Parts: sequence; structure tokens; C-alpha cells
Amino acid sequence: MMLKRDKKMTESIIKLDEKYRPKTFADLVGNQQIVKDIIEMIKDKNMPHLMLNGNAGTGKTSTAHVIIKHLYNGVSKRKFIEINASEENGVDVVRTRIKEFAKMSKGSDGVGFRIIILDEVDELTSKAQAALRRIMEIYYKHCRFILICNYKWKIIDPIQSRCTVFDFSKISCEEMYPRLSYICENEGIDIEEKALQFVAKKSNGDMRTALNSYLERLKTRENKVTLDYVKRFDVDCNSALKIIKDGLNGRFVKGRQTFFGAIKRGLEIRDVLKKIDATAVEQNYPNDMKGDIALACLESEELLLKGCTNDLVIAGFVARLSKIGRKY
Repeated sequence: MMLKRDKKMTESIIKLDEKYRPKTFADLVGNQQIVKDIIEMIKDKNMPHLMLNGNAGTGKTSTAHVIIKHLYNGVSKRKFIEINASEENGVDVVRTRIKEFAKMSKGSDGVGFRIIILDEVDELTSKAQAALRRIMEIYYKHCRFILICNYKWKIIDPIQSRCTVFDFSKISCEEMYPRLSYICENEGIDIEEKALQFVAKKSNGDMRTALNSYLERLKTRENKVTLDYVKRFDVDCNSALKIIKDGLNGRFVKGRQTFFGAIKRGLEIRDVLKKIDATAVEQNYPNDMKGDIALACLESEELLLKGCTNDLVIAGFVARLSKIGRKY
């Protein structure tokens, strides 16, 4: 009995996005034409350098891991390395860790190359990108790269030209719903159909948001999950508008407190920023002001991707709004 309880407690600690990370091509949700093209491309145990570009939560990293499992009939750390460029973005990591792995790479298990996954490659410095371009060319025979990014325009043309580029689009509600339904059933989440449709819609094409911002909070709930209950997790227009107005009018402390209040209710910062952007567009503000607010939201989201703390991002965003208010 104790063993079963311990196992259940351990499973509850594992986040849903990790627990249900796709293991095969059939598990991947959305962007099915890209999936078909990649399957066709690697069917003979070969592939070019790949660049997977697109919004967060659309399956880019999951696709990279599925490719490796497919090529090597499983996963072995000796056959690939994965580096996050948002944490290691200087030229030194390219000239040492990446170059050494590429230089020593030899094929195995019927595959004539090993793979380097470089996540958030758009965070590499210009010098690091220049060094990477040369390595991709010199060691192509025994080492292939899977480059993953959110903004391919930040990548220099010589790198892009050495890759087959796939642009991932947001996952549609129709594509997302069956997977979410399967997860709810597997996790014992009793949820109304309308409530789950709401989750799929509000996740804005981001599977990770659907799991972490919604289903993660519901997996321990015993009562039936209704539409009204799920709507509690959504950012309301009044809160978003209050943050905007307080910020624009220089009420920094109040704007910051309202933002933190939304986070304390369990909302994700990215969701609040998206709601603020959408709410600002609906207001009778000058177009230039709307553009500046949208840019402030984008810059704050980029800081989150770089690993900045919630406190700093929220304070910085409200401060930007104050600066925009003084400008107009």
C-alpha cells in the first residue's frame, strides 16, 4: 500500500509537459505536413542540418528528440548533445564544447553521424554564429545540427542557407483538443467538453501553456471541472486594463501590485502580457502608443525566455508603461 501511494505521489510531482512529451512521430500534435516531410527526409537514416523555427509550445524541441529516437532506435547521450544557447551563448562554447563534439563524432547503429541539438540558437552572439557556421560546414560528414529558434530573423543568412528550415505554426484548437482529452482521461481529470474547448482556445496554439497553465492545476481536483471554474484561470480584461492605466499614469506601485495579484491567482506572466497586448489594441489609444505597448510586452517575454526572474520582468514592464505614458 505504501509503495503504491509513494508511486502516485512521485507521478504527481512530474509535470504534465514532461510526462506526456511525445515519444514517436505519431505523438506529435500539429504541423503534420512538417512531420511528414521530416519522416520522408530521414527514412534512409540520413538528414541535412535542420532549423526548426516558430512560437513556443508548438513542438519544435519535441520533434528534435523524436528524430533522435527514430534514428538511433532509442536514446543514448553518446549519440547526441543538447545545448541551450540562452544559457551558453558565447563564442567559447562554440569553439570548445560544440567543436570538440563535432570533431569526435562518428556514426553508429547504421547512422553515419551524431547530432547536436542547439536550442534557442537565436540567442547566440554574432561571433558565436560566425564560428558555428564554419563548424557546420567542416564537420558535416559526421555531425548534423538541429537548430531550434523562436526568431529565425536573428540567425545570420549563411547558417540558414546551410539548413533545411521548417516554420512551425501555432497548434489549432481542433488539433490540440484530442490530445488534451487523452491526457485528462489518463490523469482522471473529469472536465466538461466546453471547459476543455476553452482551454484549447485560450492556450493560443501553445501546448505547453495548455498543460502548465490549465491542466496542471486541475489534476488534483476531485470535483467535475466546469467552464466557469476554468475561466477563473483566465486574465480578465479589467485587471489587464488596470495594469495598463496604472502604468501609463505613473502609478508604478499600484500597477505592479495588480500584476502580482494576477500571478498569485496562479496565472502565467506570459498569459497576462498577452491579455495586456490584446486589451491595449481595443482601447482608444494612438496607434504609436499601442505599438509601444506591444513592443514592451514582446521585450518582457524575451526577458522571460532569457531566464530573468518574475519580479524583475514585472517591475521592468510596468516601468516601461510609465515611460510610454510620459511620451504621449
